[in-house]
Amino acid sequence: MESITESVDVRVPLEIAYAKWRDISSFPQYMDGVHDVRELDGIHSHWVASAGGFVREFDATIVEQQPGRRITWVCESGLMLGGSVTFESRSEDRTAIAVELRIDPQGLIENLAEKTGILHRMVVADLYRFKNALEAADPQQPRTKELHTP
Repeated sequence: MESITESVDVRVPLEIAYAKWRDISSFPQYMDGVHDVRELDGIHSHWVASAGGFVREFDATIVEQQPGRRITWVCESGLMLGGSVTFESRSEDRTAIAVELRIDPQGLIENLAEKTGILHRMVVADLYRFKNALEAADPQQPRTKELHTP
C-alpha cells in the first residue's frame, strides 16, 4: 500500500476552494483517469476511473466532513482505499490544500506505476490542474495569466 501526500497553495478564498472540491461531478475535468463521478447522496458517490489501462468502478463514502476544513473518505473497492483533503486559509484570498491518498496497487501495471512514481506524479498533476481550474475561474484573477504545472 502506498500513501501519497501533496499540497498546493491556491489564489482563491477558502470558501471557493472548498466548494469546488465538494463539486465532485467536475473532477473528470482535471483529474486524469477519472471518467465519471456521480454523487449519490450527501456522503456516497460512484466513480468510474482508469488506472494502469484498466477501467474500474467503485463507490466512496465520506466518513468525516468538517465544512470548510476537511473531508475524509473511504472506498469500498478499487485502487484507492481512501484519503482526505484539508483546507487552510493562508489569507483572505489564498488557501492551502493538502491531499493524502491511500492506494493499493493491484496487478503488474499498477504495481509498476507505484514503484516508478507514476502514481505520485499523477496525483501531483491532478492537484495542479485543480489549482489552475480554480484560479482561472476566480473572477478576481486575471484571465490572461499563464497556467503552471510542476
